[in-house]
Amino acid sequence: MNEMSIKDHLLVRGQRIGLVLLVMLLAALGTAFPVSAAKSPQLPLDAGTIPQFAQPLPLLSIGGDGTSGIATFGGIGPTEIHICEFDAKVLPSGTPGVTANTRSWGYVYGTTCPAPSDPTYTRDSFIGPVLVAIRDMGTQLKLVNDLPSAHDTGVLAYKYSVDQTVHWADPLNAEADDCHHAALMGEIPAFGSDCSKNYAEVSSPLNPTIPAALHLHGGLVPPELDGGPDAWVTSTGIKGHGYYTSPSPDPIPSNGFVYNYPNRQEASALIFHDHVLGNLRLNLYAGIASAYVIEDPAIIRTDATGVWVSTAIAPLASCESASKKCLPKNLPGSAEIVPIVIQDRIFDTNGQLLWPADSIRGVQLSPNPEHPYWVPDFFGDTIVVNGKAWPYLDVQPKRYRFLFINASHSRIYDLKLGVPMWIIATDGGYLDKPVKVDHLPITSGERYEVIIDFAGKAGQNLILANTAAAPYPDGTSPNPATLGRVMQFRIQTPGTPVVDASYDPASGTPLRPEKNELVRLVKPKKGKLAVKKKQVAATRQLVFNDVNGPAQNAVNPVTGELTAYPGGRLEILSNNTKWSGESSRTYGDFTPVPLGGVTNYYSEFNGEGTIEVVEFVNLTSVSHAQHLHGTTFQVLNRQNLNKGAYVAAYNTAFPGGSFIAGFGPPLNYNPSDASGRKYGGNPDVKPFLQGSVIPPRPEEAGWKDTVIVLPDQVTRVAVRYAPTDIPVKAKAEELYFPFDPSGGSVGGERYGFVDHCHMTEHEDNEMMRPSLINLNPSAPVPGDRLLKKGVDY
Repeated sequence: MNEMSIKDHLLVRGQRIGLVLLVMLLAALGTAFPVSAAKSPQLPLDAGTIPQFAQPLPLLSIGGDGTSGIATFGGIGPTEIHICEFDAKVLPSGTPGVTANTRSWGYVYGTTCPAPSDPTYTRDSFIGPVLVAIRDMGTQLKLVNDLPSAHDTGVLAYKYSVDQTVHWADPLNAEADDCHHAALMGEIPAFGSDCSKNYAEVSSPLNPTIPAALHLHGGLVPPELDGGPDAWVTSTGIKGHGYYTSPSPDPIPSNGFVYNYPNRQEASALIFHDHVLGNLRLNLYAGIASAYVIEDPAIIRTDATGVWVSTAIAPLASCESASKKCLPKNLPGSAEIVPIVIQDRIFDTNGQLLWPADSIRGVQLSPNPEHPYWVPDFFGDTIVVNGKAWPYLDVQPKRYRFLFINASHSRIYDLKLGVPMWIIATDGGYLDKPVKVDHLPITSGERYEVIIDFAGKAGQNLILANTAAAPYPDGTSPNPATLGRVMQFRIQTPGTPVVDASYDPASGTPLRPEKNELVRLVKPKKGKLAVKKKQVAATRQLVFNDVNGPAQNAVNPVTGELTAYPGGRLEILSNNTKWSGESSRTYGDFTPVPLGGVTNYYSEFNGEGTIEVVEFVNLTSVSHAQHLHGTTFQVLNRQNLNKGAYVAAYNTAFPGGSFIAGFGPPLNYNPSDASGRKYGGNPDVKPFLQGSVIPPRPEEAGWKDTVIVLPDQVTRVAVRYAPTDIPVKAKAEELYFPFDPSGGSVGGERYGFVDHCHMTEHEDNEMMRPSLINLNPSAPVPGDRLLKKGVDY
């Protein structure tokens, strides 16, 4: 944030005095003056006073009730979860002045939310339940939104922070988003107006119930089940225009829905979390997220110790080694996984979640008055792992299998432990063989499965450190005493030597046998394609760009005080295009697609069964976490960019020769000579590239759905819109999903997917675009596929 000069301070002070005199004069004349918006009464807790390594890390608790560990259940057949409000034990006892548990939201397994008098109302962690599914065995997941209203919630971070000027769900106004449309026109919310207030107060005396959606992050599902930003429902049954529910033999409550997940994808660790439009950041901040693990009985011995076998189904047949598809039989199974879900938070002096909206912490945090409660990035001052602030884990001097998930908003971590970390799986499943690393960069939404061997470290305490700057990679380095620490491992000294017969990643034994190796679209060591150029149906070049507001003195919409705003990021756009695709462009290259009475304008149409190369050109000053729904990809390479020269060419390509914010790409989206025959509508980046391509990091050499996109670089990925285990040389008629990925077409209406930055502040303010997958004309028609809409899902 820019510092004000003494002159600026004096100017603002004089203007404030003038404003006060004006208020007094209006009051003396009996003129009504607008009432200021409700400001949070919270005061920030000094994170340095929170005791570290004072709480044990919550572990998986099979069939648990949430009062000890993370409740974990088999996700086979009918499964019901509710979104609830409850208390969680986040901060350790001994935190100065904090006596209460932290009011949170989260998922609760079962048919009801716990009452405040119920022992299960106070939970060991807001994370959970973890669901463990089996490949090719469907999960019928019923979700019910039982959150209180914004008036009544005890989660103050939500109550005082919903910004109605961003494009959000707007449930009480039929998704009209009038405040957002005013912001699009450059209007600053007038002090005392509805748009200057947060959702909880502007809607009084109406009932501002809280919208929530459900997205299976990494799930290969029909678009109707994707749980995108418009698929929300409130506790009173108000629904977004993208709402959908699968058929169910049981009644479906008006405040919920049923998603029949097919689980027809390779074994992998997924996430399920809220995805509501424009307010995901606050729903996730309150705790609405957990993990979803898919096991594959064809590649793992289900009779081995520690491997998950659901009590809801008959024991699965053991993997036969003769099939040559089995994972190593001594690889620890899902019941032995230790999750490491990393988040950052800010707490108040009562131990409650605090969100840095407007000027809540005594400084002006919102850089522009147009969005009084939105901040461009969120960086907390307290590290929380599995729902505990700076926990510890007692381990024996042996190998453990961990699942690392970055569930933070904007923070990227670079993790170091002082002993090797062996990566065995990425977002989309197992690697061919373990990859040894001494540090692990991980962005929001990424997952890595890791084996760590603590042998030879008995009696030692090791701290999992974070060395990543924020924003990454050129921001402020973390304080080694706080944000530079994630958690502590305490290696015990056993009375007798530990015999460790588990899979040793250092042995050279592959994870995937030869007949079950990864289907390769790229050669990761060289950063080149492994498929022929003629197999690549299209190349897309998409640009990430900031839209900035000027420094200005303006009346603060929340306080009514004249405030010096430093200016800066108003929003971040993917391909300079709004979420809706609305624009003044006249090229006719965006296609209107209606759904539920709302029309969005699409530019991304992908072909089922095809391979595409996508180039993400990052012209912003920060990294992004690009996440694709409905498919997976492999990182191809990265390459440095002469950003200044490219920006000059990019700007002059717009009509009139200068940048037009929100116009969309400067050229026609379809391939042209100026774009290098690439889709995207941007000047070809090739003449502005610097140096050789940079291959993906060794641990990135698997199927992924989320990737770090660094500033001043082009990040390339190879995407295939088909199941990951179909061979590259398969015939065209074999490259299809077992369901209809196109979203159907009734009267032209279609459900779709989205591509977006997974840094929640970015995607909440326009850095997200819808996409559609068109059917493979050589594949069976939807009615002849294994899973049928309206029957199976």
